[in-house]
Amino acid sequence: MPLETYPDLDALQRFGVGAVLSDGLDSVEGFEEADGVGVDLVDFRVSTRSDGAAVLLSVDAPTLESAERTARQMVMGVLEASGILADWRVVRSEVQLHDDLVYESLMAADGPDAPSEDPMLRARGPLPEERARIERQAAGVRAFGLDAFGCDADTAQPDVPEEKARLAAGAVAASVGVLVDLLFTDLVNLRAEDGASFFVLDELPVQEEGFVRRFVVAAVEILGRLSGTGWAPPACFAEEMALRLLVDQGASMLERLGLYDDDVEAAFVTFSDAALEDPDSVELRLSDPGPEAWFEPIVPGRPVHAYLRAHRHEW
Repeated sequence: MPLETYPDLDALQRFGVGAVLSDGLDSVEGFEEADGVGVDLVDFRVSTRSDGAAVLLSVDAPTLESAERTARQMVMGVLEASGILADWRVVRSEVQLHDDLVYESLMAADGPDAPSEDPMLRARGPLPEERARIERQAAGVRAFGLDAFGCDADTAQPDVPEEKARLAAGAVAASVGVLVDLLFTDLVNLRAEDGASFFVLDELPVQEEGFVRRFVVAAVEILGRLSGTGWAPPACFAEEMALRLLVDQGASMLERLGLYDDDVEAAFVTFSDAALEDPDSVELRLSDPGPEAWFEPIVPGRPVHAYLRAHRHEW
């Protein structure tokens, strides 16, 4: 939502804009269209800039069209109700279906070209456009080459065929955003007063907000390193756990598409070994050292994210 009247917001103005938008969206639970179609607001994020703000809404809607239409109306309603931002306008909006829902939709689709309900039959005929999309994302794992997925270019017969190694690498890259989004969604659900189900938090030993916030930071820290040109092994057990969850997410993605087989499994195992290899760690790590040690350095003196150390006693 760029501004034309006030093109240069200072830090205080940006803070105020963010507060107004956040407060307005906090009061929105959902939206019902004229035909009775309901759309629920699940979560939102507001990011302010010097020329306006970007608003990311997560909504539960029956169709992509209703999601985009009602999300735009929600934001416009908040702007108008605020008074101070009533002259702002939405200049661009787009909608994206969550990756997990894409796969669920594909698996549940009806029609003569729909994938079979039988997993074995789905495995015989994966969707070529979905496979190609995942393979293209392999380049996103810049910290590792295909050799880390079992395909050594200098070997005549690598342990994992190139196409399977590329598929596994693409699934890892595609799963980064999915895993982080699921963690944020779980964090929101954790704050709900009634019992809520989780996507990822069931894998954690402590489901308390302070612990979860620290885990999210640790996950973002190490998952971000996958797109860099260098690699540093996990600094703490929480980072190691985030990598394991990422591989599990990638494996689940390929299983849903019928693309998971022995070669892909071998690629994931090889990648896990490469990513977790730590030449500076002289002791074998426990499978779970206990929640009080999740954010402590694996190797004494190794730096971990400052947030993990600064908030160690919040849970």
